[in-house]
Amino acid sequence: VCFSKQSQFKKFKKKTILIIGGGPSTLKFDLSNCEQYDHVWTMNHFFKNPDLANVPCSLISLSPENNLSDSDLNEYIKNHKPLVGFEPRARWHIPMNIAEVRHFSKEKNCFAFMTYFGGKNGIGPRLVNLAAEVGASEVHFIGLDGLHKIEDKVHAFEKGKTNLPSGVDYKNAYIVSKTHYDLFWQRMLEAYPNTKFVSLQEENHFHDTHLK
Repeated sequence: VCFSKQSQFKKFKKKTILIIGGGPSTLKFDLSNCEQYDHVWTMNHFFKNPDLANVPCSLISLSPENNLSDSDLNEYIKNHKPLVGFEPRARWHIPMNIAEVRHFSKEKNCFAFMTYFGGKNGIGPRLVNLAAEVGASEVHFIGLDGLHKIEDKVHAFEKGKTNLPSGVDYKNAYIVSKTHYDLFWQRMLEAYPNTKFVSLQEENHFHDTHLK
């Protein structure tokens, strides 16, 4: 794992971090529970959930699917001042988009990061990886339900979201998620034996086998 602004991550060491993903299980989660955690991390279009938009997060991660000019996103960052993470992506190599990110980053606390494990399951697992790398004692998560849930068109951040990663369709979504999570947890448990990982989801097709 590599990331910039490492000195700013000391505050996460030996802390309990909650990571909130966009899967449907987040809709069943009582966000008042966020107050029990030392830090809350989330991602992408989290601010479109009106309840989550009021939760002060310590760290958010944005991707090329975000509109960096979105007024609600910028207002959230202005009010709560989270660390804002960007992963290396092909789009960020395009001059126009490089300029966009540079403009966005002015007066914001942005950093770059890349984790050991990528995979098709999205940014959620990569934030789990980052939290463990920076020394969190416990990493709890919700909304990491798997790609097959997209078929239900129920999303905690974006109503009716249907887009899947390249190479994934409704026929293979479950097995892709299962395979990638198996590889992911094998690596996490091996690399971070001193970090406790806790799933807050009722359905744990991909997590319980490894975490219980």
